[in-house]
Amino acid sequence: MGTASSRQKTTQLLDAASSLLRRVQIWDKFQGLAKRIKDVVGFGRKPTTVSQTGSSTTGQQGTGLPAPSHQPGAPNDRETTRENALVGNTNRASGDANPLAGSEASKNAEPASGSSARNDKGIAEHEPQSDLPEDDIIVGNITQALAEAVPPLPSANAGTSSQPVFPGPAPGGFENETTPEAEPQPAFNARKTYESRVEELDAAYHHAAPESERPPKPKANKDGPVDDYESQTAEYVFSSLEVALPQPQDSRRGTDIAFRPPVYHRRKNNTVQANADPESTDSRAGTVAPGPNERSSEPEVEAVTVNYRTWDREIYSNLRLDRSSIRLVEILPGSPGDDVYVRMNVHPLNKVAMQYEALSYVWGDPEPAKKIFVHKVEVPVNPNLYDALISLRQPNSERRIWIDAICLNQTSFAEKSREVQKMGDIYSRAKMVNVFLGAPSPSNSTCISSFLKFLNRDDEGQAAVQDPNVCKGFIEACLQPWWGRIWTLQEFYLAENEPMWYWGREHASNSSLKRDFSLLMDLSWDLFRNEDTNRRLLSDLKTKIAKPIGSFKVDVERISVLISRRHRIVGFDTPRRLYCELTAQATNPRDFVYGLRAMFDPVFGRVFLPDYQMRTELLFACLAVFLIQFECWGDVLWWYPSRYAAGKGLFPSWLPNFTQRIVPHELDIQPLDQAAVENPEPKLIVLNHRLHAEGYKLDKVYGHRHIDKSDGQKIFQELWQFDHCMNQNHECHEYFVKGAAPEDLWLQIFLDMYASYFAKLTHFNSAFRGALLQSTVKPEDSEKLPRQVAECVPCWDLLQLYALRTTTPGLAAALGYDIDDAGSGYLENIFSPRMELIFRKAFADFFIGACIFDWDHLSVWLNRFPNTTPFKSNDKYWSEIQESLLSDTEKRAKAITDAYNSYQAEIWPEVMRVSWCYSFYYTFLAYVILLDCDDHASLASMILNLQAAGNELRKKYLSITTVQIEKLASKVPSVATRVSHYNTLIELFRGRYLIWTDGGFRGVSCPGVETCCDEKSVVAIVDGLSFPVIVRDYDEKTGEGQLAGCALIRGVDILNGDVEAAALPPDYKRGEKRIFKFK
Repeated sequence: MGTASSRQKTTQLLDAASSLLRRVQIWDKFQGLAKRIKDVVGFGRKPTTVSQTGSSTTGQQGTGLPAPSHQPGAPNDRETTRENALVGNTNRASGDANPLAGSEASKNAEPASGSSARNDKGIAEHEPQSDLPEDDIIVGNITQALAEAVPPLPSANAGTSSQPVFPGPAPGGFENETTPEAEPQPAFNARKTYESRVEELDAAYHHAAPESERPPKPKANKDGPVDDYESQTAEYVFSSLEVALPQPQDSRRGTDIAFRPPVYHRRKNNTVQANADPESTDSRAGTVAPGPNERSSEPEVEAVTVNYRTWDREIYSNLRLDRSSIRLVEILPGSPGDDVYVRMNVHPLNKVAMQYEALSYVWGDPEPAKKIFVHKVEVPVNPNLYDALISLRQPNSERRIWIDAICLNQTSFAEKSREVQKMGDIYSRAKMVNVFLGAPSPSNSTCISSFLKFLNRDDEGQAAVQDPNVCKGFIEACLQPWWGRIWTLQEFYLAENEPMWYWGREHASNSSLKRDFSLLMDLSWDLFRNEDTNRRLLSDLKTKIAKPIGSFKVDVERISVLISRRHRIVGFDTPRRLYCELTAQATNPRDFVYGLRAMFDPVFGRVFLPDYQMRTELLFACLAVFLIQFECWGDVLWWYPSRYAAGKGLFPSWLPNFTQRIVPHELDIQPLDQAAVENPEPKLIVLNHRLHAEGYKLDKVYGHRHIDKSDGQKIFQELWQFDHCMNQNHECHEYFVKGAAPEDLWLQIFLDMYASYFAKLTHFNSAFRGALLQSTVKPEDSEKLPRQVAECVPCWDLLQLYALRTTTPGLAAALGYDIDDAGSGYLENIFSPRMELIFRKAFADFFIGACIFDWDHLSVWLNRFPNTTPFKSNDKYWSEIQESLLSDTEKRAKAITDAYNSYQAEIWPEVMRVSWCYSFYYTFLAYVILLDCDDHASLASMILNLQAAGNELRKKYLSITTVQIEKLASKVPSVATRVSHYNTLIELFRGRYLIWTDGGFRGVSCPGVETCCDEKSVVAIVDGLSFPVIVRDYDEKTGEGQLAGCALIRGVDILNGDVEAAALPPDYKRGEKRIFKFK
């Protein structure tokens, strides 16, 4: 065990080295990005002003934080005043010196000997600081680079002016606040090489290792203090968060924030500081006394903890904790039916390591509350914990175990904030982590016990499963709520030994589950594939699953990954990888950060110290900045498209709600796997609440449609209309241009008219030519959906049969239909041989689709066609048609085009009253009709036939029932496929926005986008994001706007996150690169 523990310790040190080195390398790149963007937007110092007291200032207003001390041993009260800042208390001792003060680079301070001097222009020049430790130089370098970008914070006393958070001149705001005289900020010019970074990290590990195991210190640090490197590395992230998310300035002094003061800076009124006895916490001794009852503002948290918040506070009065101790529960022995008695004691964590167990479970419903006795005091607990205590209780001996609901005082936010920091150590030092999935009961009958018994069989190999209840129990185990909670991920990953799975008293080791998981997963899917022979068994399972089987399979595969990854997370997981895949939920939204921190590197843990009084929005803002800037993961905005108070101006438009990650459809185009990037590079930066991004404006948004429909018919109607109104006639294009016979005279006339029409659309780029579905799914999955929306209609084969007498294998037999005796279809024999083939190949599908999805528009169009001015009693038009019948095709084409343009202008207002768009297809269909009619009588007759055919097709469509389709789908493969496509389209597009721009770009919002366009919206591509973005309320002059979300735009591909390498339509010319400021 000692060797294994030593090996794990060594691995953790190496992982710490790697993670810290990675962060330093990212910071080097981020520094260049920040300088470039700040230079462009004019984010710099304000001009020097004179304060009311007559003293010269640099435009800074108070920070509300004390000035950094430059004197060794000077008290640092920064942490006690950070309660309105961006992250929680760092828990430093009150006497620690400020680690950022070592740079001695404040503009207003005297230059340190050998560190800097001013040249003849007054600009500070720095020489290498050989007398400073390597890590101090890095931190100083980073601090100086940030100092110019830190906006002033509000002063605690409006009448005084305090120092900025960091040494150096106070920074300013944006371009309208910058003066040409602003001096460049001082910065170290000592450039560190990659090898020196490694040496610095080596020094950090020497410091982190136990004193008895430390090798001699490196010479570079021989004369310098040994500092906590990971703490200082975390400091530059603190600094950057304060740059990104400063507090709003006092309104009496003016503000450089362009929107309402962000409410996420207001601290809760029900804080410990406001209610607790000031002497109840001794920060120097590190002991915490329980405070009075503190109430949570989240109803969900209050509901799940209601039982524990009624406990007598005296239970914990003699069980105070310091920073190195924990409480442990001892479950006293008992027999079935006995009351549950436990007692608690405080133990130093390092002395009880590997001598206790830990419980991993879900709190569950608080009702009906159960009673247990803690130190003989009767208290209520949630039913699931009660079942766990009953299951774990032994008949003749005590059982020592850590249980969060009991070991933590649930009435104290302060205690929970402190103790959560120990969670990683608590679970990693437990000799066994027991995962409690639940317990059998009359209302919860399952086969999970059979499943666990199978795992505990004697043979080691993957034995054949004879009992189908084993697979059923496996599926039921995968349905338990434990798999979907945040905290359980960390508890499971950090266990030193393989956890034990419990269902009531039945239990099995995780090593057995890993051995058999793939086998049981494959056998379970076989059950569903053979539904006829397992109908009774599957009926109950489908009710419990309560979702499509395909979605449940994805959930089970995710569980498989979780189990297989457990021993790969010996060191640290990557935040962007885990947040990209995260599907778990938490009762307290702060646990989306605190419940995962122990799985990440030390820098993440230092930055996000648990503070359950912090506003959730502020915590999420800090997390977003961290992921965007220091994980180089701009696509977090794609995976978390839900925004706080979207569109209301209360919070930044880029602020994600981390409780709502989207689960994309398997056909959705997704960002590239950024977790696999070896050398991540930051491309986005948040300054003063605005997300800054470099890129190009593609086009101004012309319009959009929201597919917020619960009715499948309405969803398909929107999709069909958009596809035909906003895209080129792809059937016509593909049939005529790519495969038609050019020797056909009438076809050639039509093609000339077709080409002439599109030649006029010079303001449209080529991106609008193409079908909606093919540009929405992944290229490798393009064959999984048909080209047209109408082809996904379940009854499409029936409509084709009625209209054109075309059939698919098995359809006629299933209907008892004799094609030979059925006569002509509704759309047959309407056109003459001259245009029959053209109509059938290129326009019949459009006409059938219009009967289903655009009937009002089609009706107006047909009703008015023969009786409007351009065609009725228009002798000139019909004379030109007769004269140009064969001799002058250009004259005939021009006469048809001019007449139809007049007709279209005449009916346009009426069409717009019944439809939101006008399709190109109607124009091309009109060309086909008019090319086939040589006089008004033939036109009137053809229109009457088309109207009659349309009415019959619509009646047939409306008469087809769901039951009919289900029966046909069981017999006709093509119908079954269309039913599947229909459901897929509903899942893919429900809730999304359809978008089109002035210049011809067409697209659809990415999954989960909640708001779309206004009259000042644009579509842009920016570095660091894999998809174009929709920018609302865009200001061309300042580059400011609100980030509505990402979008899929046809003809635009930036999946590599680099706008310079983006694939754009060949006829599109990008403009000047600019900086967007998403506010």
